[in-house]
Amino acid sequence: MICVLFNKWGLTEKEGREILGCTLDEYEALKVGKIDGIDVRVGERIAEAFRIHTGLRLLFGNPERGYAWVKKPNKAFEGRSASEVMKTDLIRVRKYLEAELW
Repeated sequence: MICVLFNKWGLTEKEGREILGCTLDEYEALKVGKIDGIDVRVGERIAEAFRIHTGLRLLFGNPERGYAWVKKPNKAFEGRSASEVMKTDLIRVRKYLEAELW
């Protein structure tokens, strides 16, 4: 499921692995829906990514605009895209979206 979301965001598999901090084998397992044996920290990053997805769906009425936002440069992230920031700080992106919502 997370890999489908990453596809919607326009991320490559490499970007998805970087965001999740997982191995190629773990990512391949996730692609087919297997979560057995996935490292706890990867599971936490998956949960954080879904929180970001929820924030995007609430913030943007059109899902496609939210998906596109992930790859666009953003002043809030010093001109980097949310996808770039997520590689090192998923929580920063989630908190940004939460602040925009409230």
